[in-house]
Amino acid sequence: MPETVLILVVLAAAAALAVAWLRIRRAKAEAAQMRAREAELAEALQRAEQAGTAKSTFLANMSHEIRTPLNGVIGFTELLLESDLDDRQFANVQLIADASHAMMRLVNDILDVARIEAGQLRLLEEPTDLREDLRHCAKLHEPMARRKGLAVSTFIDDAVPDSVIVDRLRLRQVILNLVGNAVKFTEEGGVDVEARVETTTQGPVLLISVIDTGIGIAEDRLETIFAPFSQGDEPLARHYGGTGLGLAISSQLVGVMNGRITVHSKRGIGTNFTVRLPLVEGAADKTPAAPAPPLPRQGTRGPSTELPAANVLIAEDNRINQQLVLAMTQSLGIDACLADNGEEAVRAVVEAREAGRPFDVVLMDMQMPGVDGLEATRRLRDLGFAASDLPIIALTANCYPEDVEACSAAGMQSHIGKPVTTVALARELARWLGPAGGTSARDAPSRDDLEARYLQRKAHILDLLRRSLHEAPDKTDWAGIAGELHKLAGVAANFGDARLGTVSRRLERCLKQADEPDCCQAALLREWPAFEQAA
Repeated sequence: MPETVLILVVLAAAAALAVAWLRIRRAKAEAAQMRAREAELAEALQRAEQAGTAKSTFLANMSHEIRTPLNGVIGFTELLLESDLDDRQFANVQLIADASHAMMRLVNDILDVARIEAGQLRLLEEPTDLREDLRHCAKLHEPMARRKGLAVSTFIDDAVPDSVIVDRLRLRQVILNLVGNAVKFTEEGGVDVEARVETTTQGPVLLISVIDTGIGIAEDRLETIFAPFSQGDEPLARHYGGTGLGLAISSQLVGVMNGRITVHSKRGIGTNFTVRLPLVEGAADKTPAAPAPPLPRQGTRGPSTELPAANVLIAEDNRINQQLVLAMTQSLGIDACLADNGEEAVRAVVEAREAGRPFDVVLMDMQMPGVDGLEATRRLRDLGFAASDLPIIALTANCYPEDVEACSAAGMQSHIGKPVTTVALARELARWLGPAGGTSARDAPSRDDLEARYLQRKAHILDLLRRSLHEAPDKTDWAGIAGELHKLAGVAANFGDARLGTVSRRLERCLKQADEPDCCQAALLREWPAFEQAA
């Protein structure tokens, strides 16, 4: 009996040892598998990071390569629109301009989608006057709304702070897209842009709503409208146009800003898009608003302020862009010369100073063969050319935030993204050169300032034309009116009034060709209904 018990004990111990050994082997095998999986995951992560880096580099290069030729197309088209064209030529060139801008918007949309998906989008949060921004977004779409007989209104609740912390550029991009869609898909009624504050358990939330009385969205399409390349209704999409990227980008941008966007809609009734963002109040800006700049004096061309005589260097390797920027500076009355790369730019700046005729501003491309724009800027700063004496403006197709930061770090003072317009170039040159006959003025007229001045000029011309309808023809300064129409025609398209520009140019030509004051007034009577509709 004792021997049997002993045998059983030995067998039990052996079994226990065997089980323990099997468990150890299993654990080792599982550990080995775990290490293998970790190695695979690490390798996959490395490949993903390399792919992300490659994708980011590809996007930057593609952006530059596409924007560079488009810059030439858009820029020269803009200059051509300001020249003396007949009605048919002007209409054809305007179609080229519209198609070019549409292509640029598509490129921007595709790049935005790719950057968001790659996690390459970075926010720049700053104190923002939400009231002013929302009103400005609504105002930009007013010309199109007026042509359709629509009203665009804004309402900002008193509870909304004067200043909020948000990525201003991205929020404007979202609101402009929502308002643009609302105007496009609304035929009767109007569009309302509203902002309120909502109290939640997670804290205050900023609500921005865009409400329209348009065609609405079918209920079965509401879940798909935020998907890239998806549109609410395919037949309507074909009728109204579009790529189906705007809402996808808007939804993703709001998500990156830790918010969300919702939609409520009913066919035939209208649509309500609401953006919800965490509300972070910024410091209120007590600085009084600067008065709008005066209208240009008689004889000034284009939308720019009157600029002083200046000597500008254009550092650009692309031949088309060289001629484009050179033509733009010439149209602004600015002397300019060219450098093909950064090395030539540095040498030209040094030689100009030694010759006693230093450059006032350098327009510097970023990507050039040999010495690029960033390295050229660093060399100039090392040679003692201070920013106060030689402002350097980046003139480049590299328009991402990191590109702007790189320009600033290299010693540049500002950044103009391609495609370049005469308005943008004039604004930056006015910022660093100052007004004609005055001292240096580093405060740039903003887009809002330029638009305010344009609206003031438009209202002045319309009032002048109304009075000329009823005055004695021989008492009216028809040559002066033709001159005012010429200036309005040259800039109207830049502010969303392309049709008004076309009508202005047509009437200008009629007035110049008319032999008698009575013929001038007859031409005005004939064109006035088109003016009222376009304005």
